[in-house]
Amino acid sequence: PFGDIQGPQDPQHLYTPATTRFKALYDDEHLYIAGILDPSPDFSTPAHFTHRNDPIFQRDSDFEVFIDPWNQGHEYKELEVNAINTVWNLLLDKPYVDGGSEHSGRVAPPGDDLYYDVHHQRTATRVLSGRLNDPGKEGARWCVELALAYRDLYVTTTTMETNDDPTSTTTPLPISMMMTTPPGTGIWRINFSRVELPGNVNWT
Repeated sequence: PFGDIQGPQDPQHLYTPATTRFKALYDDEHLYIAGILDPSPDFSTPAHFTHRNDPIFQRDSDFEVFIDPWNQGHEYKELEVNAINTVWNLLLDKPYVDGGSEHSGRVAPPGDDLYYDVHHQRTATRVLSGRLNDPGKEGARWCVELALAYRDLYVTTTTMETNDDPTSTTTPLPISMMMTTPPGTGIWRINFSRVELPGNVNWT
């Protein structure tokens, strides 16, 4: 279950926590993640953004995954998805406090130095009960399934500079090699987050 990281508008935990759970598996080509998000009795489950790489967290309930396969805080990948399977992918070249920049289709068009997108990712969502976009406080219980390709996760800003699809010439590494030899370090940093009420409530 996720714990609370409350935003500035909820300093006294005014909202009832909602259960969020996940499981993960992997094979030689993908990291698989599944999540189930239960509704809170205090607010609804908005899902309005429909275009890829829209800033989902600014309006919608979302599920987020942060993956650092280099275990160093640089070149990490982030995925956000809402309950209607609108996805935003980004790469952060280094921490924001060190002058890092977002690379994504939200901030730049294809061909720009700040453009980033994935090519082998698969995602799906489903509403299990309740409903979305309720004008009152009824929320939805929904689930998400992700298949994250190592080809996408191991892309860096350097490889992006030389190829529109930097994964097209990359041979997937067996998971056993990723755990023991470069470019894998044997330890990945992975975190999960659930964002509600335009970022004012965060559970991670």
